Amino acid sequence: MRLLFVLTFVANVVLLLATLPFLPEMVASHFGAGGVADGWMPREVNAFLMVGVQVVLFAAIYFTPRLLARTPASLISLPNREFWLAPQNRHRMTFLVSEFMCEYGAIMFVFLFLVELLAVRANLSTDGQLDERVLWIALAILLVYSIVWTVRFFRAFKIPGRPDCS
Repeated sequence: MRLLFVLTFVANVVLLLATLPFLPEMVASHFGAGGVADGWMPREVNAFLMVGVQVVLFAAIYFTPRLLARTPASLISLPNREFWLAPQNRHRMTFLVSEFMCEYGAIMFVFLFLVELLAVRANLSTDGQLDERVLWIALAILLVYSIVWTVRFFRAFKIPGRPDCS
């Protein structure tokens, strides 16, 4: 899962850098109701900002296991924490959190990739309008996925051998 996470991040950075020369000097960086552009900035600033946000997101997820390993148990909140933060289970807990975070991060980067494609398309079109229909569909899919992911996360941290309602 970590490899997929890294690859989706790299794909986003490549997309941002590869499309940069084809965009107008000033790009629509924000779209309001109806997909109408209502905020602009120089294309290089927009690319730098987008890459910066994605690097921060990547680092936050990528380094979660290292952070968890060094965080005192009293500051970690997760289901059945006494069981999972016990020394004999902490390594497995860190692995599970890492896998879940990388999976969610990969999905987030796929979503951001789509949003960037929509923004590039809008900036290259004559009307400069973002295809809101596609964006809303993608957002709905992300929301459903997030709910399913959360349920799976909580189920993964049940105490082994006990029913789900522990």
